[in-house]
Amino acid sequence: MPKGFVVPLDDTASNGHHPTSKLDRLIAYHEAALRSLKFTKALLTEDAQASATRRSQATIDQALTLDATRRSAKKQKRGWKPKTSYGSAKNLKARRTTSAEFLMKFDTTEPRAGTSWRGLGPLVRRGYLKKKGDGYVRTGKEYRI
Repeated sequence: MPKGFVVPLDDTASNGHHPTSKLDRLIAYHEAALRSLKFTKALLTEDAQASATRRSQATIDQALTLDATRRSAKKQKRGWKPKTSYGSAKNLKARRTTSAEFLMKFDTTEPRAGTSWRGLGPLVRRGYLKKKGDGYVRTGKEYRI
C-alpha cells in the first residue's frame, strides 16, 4: 500500500486499536484504485465512441466523393476490346482463320498423331479436338471465324 493512503477509521472499536485488519485496509485501497480505473475507462470509452461517431459521417462523405471522382475519371467501357496488336480485330480474324485451317486437317473418326502445333492445347480445352489413343480427332463442335 503506498504511503499517504488513509483508510477511514471505524469509531466503534472499544479496545483502542485500529478497527480494521491489514487485509481490510488492502481491500479498501484496491477498491479505491479499481473505482478510479473504472471511471477512467468509462471516460475514455465514452470519448472514443463520441469521436468515432463524429468521424464516421466525415469518412463516409469522403469515400463517396472519392468514388464519384474515380468513376468520372475512368470512362466506363462495355464489352471486350483488344488492347494490343495481338488482339486487334485484324489479327484476331487471321488467328481464327489459321485455327480453322488447322482443324480441317483432323477427321471425326480417324485420330491424327504427331501433331505439334502450339494452338493444339486451347482447341482441346475448348472442345474442338478430343484425344483418342495417340492422336486427336475433331469433335462436332462448330468453329466460327
